Amino acid sequence: TLEMLDTYIKGCDGVIHLVGDMVGATAKPPSVTAIKERYPDLATRLPLGEFLQADEAWLALLHKKYLFIAKPTPEAARDEDYLQEPAQQALQQAHLNRLILVARYPGVVFTGHEHLAAEVLRSFVLNLLVKAGLSKRPQTLPYASLGSLFKGRQALLNEIEARLGPIAEQAGVAAPVVALVGQGGVGKSRLRFPVGAD
Repeated sequence: TLEMLDTYIKGCDGVIHLVGDMVGATAKPPSVTAIKERYPDLATRLPLGEFLQADEAWLALLHKKYLFIAKPTPEAARDEDYLQEPAQQALQQAHLNRLILVARYPGVVFTGHEHLAAEVLRSFVLNLLVKAGLSKRPQTLPYASLGSLFKGRQALLNEIEARLGPIAEQAGVAAPVVALVGQGGVGKSRLRFPVGAD
């Protein structure tokens, strides 16, 4: 019921809200009445649409909880119960449009369950895990302060040179191009420009 969902969300740190192409179960009239009695001004505080359909997203906003909205791409895998019905898709889009009215947008458009899991862990969930002492925030290397303390570059330079030598010879390229890819602050620039280099 909406009352149970409301009580549950009050005790949560955040809500992950999935918006797909199908509409879930709608609240029964007694449940809607109970929420109206609990929050008489809810429909004026939040743009719930023509009917009061307070789902977990609106209750998260009501209680000022973190809200992470995720939407699948059209190509994302669906299960065997999936039905593509224009009327339901329109209702879901209207729901997203009402969330956009209060500046709440999908945090990610995901391609599958693994992609969704990775994005959720990159969301407010990581902050909550760090705060609870259950995880550590990824660390980056400060560029300017390392000086001679930066270690391990020579092995990487040797590997790059070894890989590029045969490629350059085969292609007849005098100066092959290398792309260094990695998270910001891990040392890409320092690898390319050693201390004292121009």
